[in-house]
Amino acid sequence: MKYRMVISAILIVLFGVNAHAQMSFCFKSSENKNLKIKFTVIDKDWKYGCVQYDKQEYAIFVKLKYDTVLHEYSDHPSLIKYVWEEIVDDSVTGIYQFNLQGASFDNIYYTRKKDKKRFKFESTGVGLKDCDCDW
Repeated sequence: MKYRMVISAILIVLFGVNAHAQMSFCFKSSENKNLKIKFTVIDKDWKYGCVQYDKQEYAIFVKLKYDTVLHEYSDHPSLIKYVWEEIVDDSVTGIYQFNLQGASFDNIYYTRKKDKKRFKFESTGVGLKDCDCDW
């Protein structure tokens, strides 16, 4: 546990060089209102980030697996699907995914690798105060 906190801190510091690109998004579970996460993108290309669960001391590193344009519109922002791999101890332990169109999130899911359990989330907004979520 302590090892994970140190690794997470190092990754955040290393990628924090692009702090101007850092952006946090806040989500809560659709099924379990006590399950809340802060998803932080830590580079301008959205290739790296971290996820921190509410009341958790450390963040979990995520890296972009792929993004794909699902639909292009002539008068609206494109609909894009993002999929990130959660990395713990050099292993993929889960997948985060959501669709994004402009500032609107849809189909937000986390799938835990060990048992394929899927958790659905809904957006609660952008973390505006020091990238903290205001649940």
